[in-house]
Amino acid sequence: MKQAYERVMADYGYCLEPIELLPYCKRETRFGYTYEYQQARKKFLWIIPYKKWVRKVNIRWYHEHVEYYECDCGEKEDE
Repeated sequence: MKQAYERVMADYGYCLEPIELLPYCKRETRFGYTYEYQQARKKFLWIIPYKKWVRKVNIRWYHEHVEYYECDCGEKEDE
C-alpha cells in the first residue's frame, strides 16, 4: 500500500507529513508561472481534521508495510 506525504519546511530542514489526497485539483497562474495543487486532508495535532491545497511538487509517495511476527519479550533464564 502506498501512503502520500507532504514535504513541508521545518526548523531543521524538510520533513514529511502524512496526508490523504482528495479528488480535487486546481491550477493557478501567477506572474507567468503555473502552479498545480491538489486538495488534501490533514490532521492538526493528530486529532482535528482539516482540508488544504497542496502543491503537487510537494507530494511524495512511499510504500507502507507492516509486518507482524512473534518475538521474545526478554532474556530467558537458564535453569
